[in-house]
Amino acid sequence: MLRDGLKSLADARREAEIEIEQDGGDTPYPSWDSLRAEDREDGPAILFTVTDAAGDVVRRFTGPHGEGLHRVAWDLRYAAPDPVRLEDATPSLFGGAPVGPMVVPGEYTVSIAKRINGVVTPLSDPQTFIVKPIDASPEATDDREGLLAFQQETADLARAVTGASAASGELRNRLAHLKLTVEALTTPNESQRAVIQELEAILDEADVTLNGDRTVTSRNEAAPWSVAARVAEVRGWGWSTQSPATGSSVDALAIASQEFSAALAQLRDVETRLAALEDELEQLGAPYVPGSGVPSWPLED
Repeated sequence: MLRDGLKSLADARREAEIEIEQDGGDTPYPSWDSLRAEDREDGPAILFTVTDAAGDVVRRFTGPHGEGLHRVAWDLRYAAPDPVRLEDATPSLFGGAPVGPMVVPGEYTVSIAKRINGVVTPLSDPQTFIVKPIDASPEATDDREGLLAFQQETADLARAVTGASAASGELRNRLAHLKLTVEALTTPNESQRAVIQELEAILDEADVTLNGDRTVTSRNEAAPWSVAARVAEVRGWGWSTQSPATGSSVDALAIASQEFSAALAQLRDVETRLAALEDELEQLGAPYVPGSGVPSWPLED
């Protein structure tokens, strides 16, 4: 229950101004410092922190911060390993938001706090509760700790794979800009264009390993499993049940991990060589490329 709710600086100022206006008072225009503080303020939030019996943080999430009575539910899972998004994902007809592995039965504690402009203040004493297993299903494993360990191993790989896929997209975007950038050079650009083509070819190979051969699949033909597809399959079936991990899931994770190592090495090679190329082009007076960092000034000889 939030008696007054949490208000931003702008909301608090406006409410005060309304009261003054209702009493017939004057509300002068705020100072630039006041408006600047409002523009730069982090939005207020209610924070929930769940810890296990050892005191380790299991999950952090936010809840409504408006005035009144609110109900917030924890899904008994760790945070999803997928890349964070600044906007909420739009629910699809085929599934909801990504989820993490389910916690094991045991004692947990939840604490609630408010965060106003970056300052976190506890609102109440922590509350302890018990997560109990439902033993109605004979398929449920007796080794929940072992199952969680496998799921967390899957989550670690999923975190790396989805991050690598996103990084590949960012590298490809930088290369696309460089293709246009080299045309602005007043010096010969054949060597730089050759490097760009070579780096794109390496990215193409890495993307096939990571996300599959689109040349084949776009024509409705079967292609070898990608790393991302193997990890998604293990997550999709293994995280929705408390049954023991299957042998096929264990094998799929091992294969995905081995193949991912090769693709990751290719991405790191592209990243290193791309940064060097961007530095070279900056020295030659080429236009700025997104993702190449803060330009230097003055240019060094």
